[in-house]
Amino acid sequence: PRRVRPCFLHTGTMAEQTPLSRDTLTGLHKILAVECHDQILAYNEVKGRNHDNPAASVEQGAAVRACYHKTYTKVAKACKNALDSYGECMKDTAGRFQKCRAAQQALRECYWNAK
Repeated sequence: PRRVRPCFLHTGTMAEQTPLSRDTLTGLHKILAVECHDQILAYNEVKGRNHDNPAASVEQGAAVRACYHKTYTKVAKACKNALDSYGECMKDTAGRFQKCRAAQQALRECYWNAK
């Protein structure tokens, strides 16, 4: 079985944060990329200009994480079952996207229809 590595995106309040699994983040990838596009671009621009000074992009990194958290919260509220189904499919198939396309599509349709 694949090892699940936590990511910087967490659920819950600061006191009770739980890292999201890689499978859950994979399910959210397209949605996060679209919803947080401007923040990601700003972060990459600053990071690219200051590759030798990571502190220069701290503010933009915080904006990306805030956008990710806001988007995750919306998805989890509107489409929890679809998100859980896609994450479980990815976990059960060791990340084989082709076996989870139906669950992926269901998650995306749920989110875009809920907006």
